[in-house]
Formats: sequence, structure tokens, C-alpha cells
Amino acid sequence: MAQSGFDWRKLLLAASIPITLGLQGQALPEFEVTSVKENLSGPLTVLKDPYVFSPSRFSATNVTLEDLLLVAYNTTRSQIQGGPKWIDSSRFDVVAVGTVKRDRFSLAVHRETKDVSTYVLLVGKSGHKLQRAKDGEVTGHMPGPRGTFTFVRMPMSSFAQFLASVFRQPVVDRTGIEGFFDFKLDPIPDPSQLGTPAGGDGNALPRETYPDLVLRALPDQLGLRLEMQKTPVERIIIDRAERPSEN
Repeated sequence: MAQSGFDWRKLLLAASIPITLGLQGQALPEFEVTSVKENLSGPLTVLKDPYVFSPSRFSATNVTLEDLLLVAYNTTRSQIQGGPKWIDSSRFDVVAVGTVKRDRFSLAVHRETKDVSTYVLLVGKSGHKLQRAKDGEVTGHMPGPRGTFTFVRMPMSSFAQFLASVFRQPVVDRTGIEGFFDFKLDPIPDPSQLGTPAGGDGNALPRETYPDLVLRALPDQLGLRLEMQKTPVERIIIDRAERPSEN
């Protein structure tokens, strides 16, 4: 996603939420044009990456302000608190290029770190079962039938964020595994596990919850495990956010 030596998170911060957050005086990139337009088409029905990054341009299509915060701060939804209700419902198209910074969301936030009980991603006792990614691949994950996911060029830090979305709470990567990997996660490898509710079809997920199935599949399929531990977790607290004015 990001090119070597280019910090696209700083680009995003400057494009949409240019409030300094403990960056110790570090200058943020600036842009000639920052276009923010409301997108009324509704949530995406097909899972795809809405972001495009390059050294001089950032764009995001049909995203919420909360989506932008997730990318900018490399955090999870459960770690974002406060702010008006529209930050996770109103959707926008954002484009930033050039050299002059503009503050479009008037966002002000602060960070808090607290010790909480949460999942920690660890390597299993017999070691991981991940395959190194191939050259030229692009990081991403693709959903399949019955809750399966195929991961391409995936670092463990990003996989921990995926698991955080499944369990709806922070997941901290403590695997110590560096690099990028290709792998598949199939929480229901045995079709006989599928339930067939009255009037339903044979592809319905069983009554057992999806997170429980993922928790069970991780050691067998990937050689990874989740363990509940008390660990410091940073939260992004939104103090102010305003709808952007028309361009």
C-alpha cells in the first residue's frame, strides 16, 4: 500500500484531520487541494479497498470519518470514542493533492491509554503455519463463502486489526512475526457443521457464533492463538468534529 519512505498516514492526517496529536512538533504534509464531498450512495455492498495512496495524492471513496480515523491512527473501532453520531454513518469522498493544508473536519482529539482485559495474538506452541507472500502482491483480504477469508501480503499487525473487527474489541499483536504472508482462514472447514434453519439454505452459518469459530480455527489452520490478557490499550477520544462545508 505505502511506498518505501512515504508516510501516507501523515498525508491522511493533513488532508482530513490536521490536528497535532502528540507528534512533538513534527511537521505534517500540506496540500493545494483538499476536496471533501458527501457521498449519498449508501454503504458499499462489495468489500473493496476505498483508499488510493501515492506520494502526492490521497483519495478515499464512500468512507465515514470513523473509517478515516481507523486508517490515520492504525486503530480499531472499539478504540474510538466520543464525537457526534454522524461520524460512523455519514459518508464522504476525500481527495488531497498539492502543497497547502486545509482543515475540513475541524477535528480535535486526544489520546488516553488504560490497562484493560483484551485479546493478545500469539504464536502457537508448535510455531506458525504462514507462507511468505510472493513478490508483487498487494496487501488485502477477500471474503469467501461461509465466512472464509483469503489474506494476501498480510502483516500480523493488520491481521490483528482484522481480528479486532471480528471480536469487536482491541487485539494486540505480540507474535513477533515480521514480514508479509499469504494465508486462508476457514472457520467452517467441515460443511456438516453448517445449520439448515427452517426455510433457509445449506450455507447458513451454524448457531455457534462466528467469533467462537475463528477462535477455534486459528491454532489448527494458522498456528496462532488468542489469549486474554491485561494490557495497555490506547483510545482515540474525539473532542470535536464538524461536518465539512461545501467545496
